[in-house]
Amino acid sequence: MIYMKIRNNWFFKAILIPFAITRSILLFAGLIAGYVFPSKVYQDGATISTGWLFSSNRLIDMWARWDSGWYLSVIKIGYSMGKDVYTSSNLAFFPVFPYLVKILAFLVPIRPLTDGIIITVGVILSNVLLIGSLILLYKISIYFFKSEVIAKSAVWYLLVFPSSFFLSSFYTESTFLFFSLLSYWAATKKKWWLACTMAAVVTATRSIGFILVLPLLAEYFRSKDYNLKKIDFSILWFAVVPLGILSFFYYMYTLTGDFFAAVKVQEAWGRRVSDPFTALLFPSGFWIYLTPLDQFFAISTLIVSWTMIKDKLRVLNALGLYSILLMIPTLFTGTLDSLSRFLVVIFPLFIYWAFLVTNSKKFDLTLRIVFMCLQVIFFCII
Repeated sequence: MIYMKIRNNWFFKAILIPFAITRSILLFAGLIAGYVFPSKVYQDGATISTGWLFSSNRLIDMWARWDSGWYLSVIKIGYSMGKDVYTSSNLAFFPVFPYLVKILAFLVPIRPLTDGIIITVGVILSNVLLIGSLILLYKISIYFFKSEVIAKSAVWYLLVFPSSFFLSSFYTESTFLFFSLLSYWAATKKKWWLACTMAAVVTATRSIGFILVLPLLAEYFRSKDYNLKKIDFSILWFAVVPLGILSFFYYMYTLTGDFFAAVKVQEAWGRRVSDPFTALLFPSGFWIYLTPLDQFFAISTLIVSWTMIKDKLRVLNALGLYSILLMIPTLFTGTLDSLSRFLVVIFPLFIYWAFLVTNSKKFDLTLRIVFMCLQVIFFCII
């Protein structure tokens, strides 16, 4: 009886099974990848020779790479500036994820706190927040389309998307996605205090988080039937939204003397104001096996987002604009580096794409398989 209840439970079928399947595939692929085709793109020869970057335990180390080191440095030594604000440093990495990990790591009854332990805590946190994100994505999908089929499909597309492994890694993506979804879900319930407080957390998770205020405002005015006379004091909660990023910028000012240090340091990674069309068609830092896919997904995102903007379901219009605006800042940097990683947090794309393919079962299944295969490849080689 208990087994039947669990098996028929929506969380088990729609959330836990897809999560377990996709993450088990990644886990298996990551374990054998180090032996079959070890990565050659790590930063130094010692890493290539040992086969690990932060922990000798492959079960842990496979989930941490590249920018994980910067987040780890924030946790271990706090923020510190390089030669100046234009020199690469951890100032570029916003505080919510690393400090959540730091708080949780202190609860671990093991000393000393090695890099491996900290990475483990961060990976557990990322996956817990990913599961939370899947639950919220499912509920928001039903709110839009009143369809469990579409909601289940949206969950699958988020999990199989080629850069979805970052949501389970020692990265900030699952944190950003969870609080974004929680904020929007609270808005659909007219809990403006929670929606705006969580949006403030989002702005302190990544710089583009402030864009979330657009769909929140759209949902607010929709709840008031677009009647200005119905607006009440609840709108004042929106003043809370920028406090997250402003607090971080103020801290940067006390540390470096420059309020915009976290923005200026991006130049150390080759990110400068540039023509978006040039960045899309002829980006700097071209990776032969990755940049063409980034270009494809960038164009696809623009098309799907524009379709949302034009959709007759009015609630989707602002989310289409939100999806475009989350991607546009990257196009103004002259490079498409990390674009696929940035796209995985644009939750409206997965909901709307699930809606678009709902009547094309063969295409739907084929695309899921192709996406998962690409994810495995990139997880193993990046």
